[in-house]
Amino acid sequence: MTEIDNQHLANEGINDAQAYVDGAGTLDDLGFRTLRILKIQSNVADKYMLPLLMRLPWADGNEVSLQAAADVAGVSRQRMAQIQAQLYETELQLEHSPPLLYKMLDAVRSASTEDEFWEKAQTYGIVDRGRTWSLDAVGALFEIYGFEFLTQEWNLAVLGWTEKEYQLNDVARECIRTHRNSLGLLSTVSVAADLQIKEDEVRALVKETYPHVYGSDDLIVANSRGPGQFFSTLIKQLLIHEPLTFQEIDEGLRRVVAQRSSVVVGSPSERSALLGELIGHDDQLARAVKIVGDVVRLSESEVWLREVFRASPSGLLHRDEIVEAAIKDGRSISSVNAYLSTSPILRRCEGVGIYRLVGRETSDDAVRSYRAAYFNGHESPKLHYRLVSADVLELSVPFTYSSIAGGSFFSDKTLSSLIESQTFASRCGCDGDEGYGEIRLTDNGVYILGFSKLLHHAHGVHDVEFGKSLTVMCDFSDLSATLVLADASS
Repeated sequence: MTEIDNQHLANEGINDAQAYVDGAGTLDDLGFRTLRILKIQSNVADKYMLPLLMRLPWADGNEVSLQAAADVAGVSRQRMAQIQAQLYETELQLEHSPPLLYKMLDAVRSASTEDEFWEKAQTYGIVDRGRTWSLDAVGALFEIYGFEFLTQEWNLAVLGWTEKEYQLNDVARECIRTHRNSLGLLSTVSVAADLQIKEDEVRALVKETYPHVYGSDDLIVANSRGPGQFFSTLIKQLLIHEPLTFQEIDEGLRRVVAQRSSVVVGSPSERSALLGELIGHDDQLARAVKIVGDVVRLSESEVWLREVFRASPSGLLHRDEIVEAAIKDGRSISSVNAYLSTSPILRRCEGVGIYRLVGRETSDDAVRSYRAAYFNGHESPKLHYRLVSADVLELSVPFTYSSIAGGSFFSDKTLSSLIESQTFASRCGCDGDEGYGEIRLTDNGVYILGFSKLLHHAHGVHDVEFGKSLTVMCDFSDLSATLVLADASS
């Protein structure tokens, strides 16, 4: 394990690691400061700070998949796993635990249920009402600091009241948690069938497991605390536009479920019935806020996306236009691309790479007209190539907003025959073996794809100008594709 070097931290503006973490005022703040110290000391690049913050539950209370973190960083899943492992090689060697962890112990010792604990933590100002920290995430933060007696105190305190609070047997509890999806949705019919009990009994068991349960029919929402993902997704859509049809809201819910690799629970009619019970057709936002409180906000990136779309007269934008706006405003391209795929406030118009805000009505004719007008003024980037030798293929890759957004190019028959069934591991000559995805043909042989992460790297690290052509050398002997910056030309 690598120990903390205060001189190394001083170079990054942190003169004393102990004083830095002692100054944390909230759990979010402590998680961020802890991650920052470990990131600096383990020599992890700055571009990984946001992905690690999203990935590690003890840093922010949330936990996205390794692939989602890798997508934001613009690297492969394997590389993201290596960065995470590298971070854990650093050990926090401090004189004492941060005062905030002692406050957490005070709160957990004086509570008799999880719900009561979080209420006390909010009263103490340790957590915000809208955050999604779990007991496991807090316990992991205790473990990061390595003070064994404090970690044991936390675990014993939690165990003491969780055993009293939850009287379910392990089989029933596991069944309920298995059927509950990432939004917190749960079908009482499915659970009742698996446990061979009545639906009323299922609802009683769910209420013993989750303090916050909403809905009274076959489909319910069950949360440990706070608004949960269901209400967060619901309210974010209503912050953009209201009223919304249940079908439109449901599309946003399914978008988030898909991003979290979870399952859709209930039929469309069951989800519509639940929405009807919770928010109805009028004053939807006010009714949702009345249930969970005024705690859900759009993220900074979502606010930015909202304003970008509202500036479009048609309310429509092509993906390349959004990326261009992000670059001009100094925003992370990887993060913006991730939001295009996952944010509940956006909708993708079927199959054409054009997006709209939720609630913005657009006809098929309007989308077709917008697409025709857009492509009339934008030439698709073309990939040029030449065979340098029997083992080396030189690709001239246009560096445009379209290419960095999509990362794929049309492949003619000659190029397709040259790289047919081959998959090249992309990398940059500046950083050795670090990978930026795989370059290969699509199954139908029409497009060559996989350039996106490599082009993100060229823009973010090397500040390559748009309009340039970048040289990528594909070596058939080791199946590598190396970006050669020295060969970039106008």
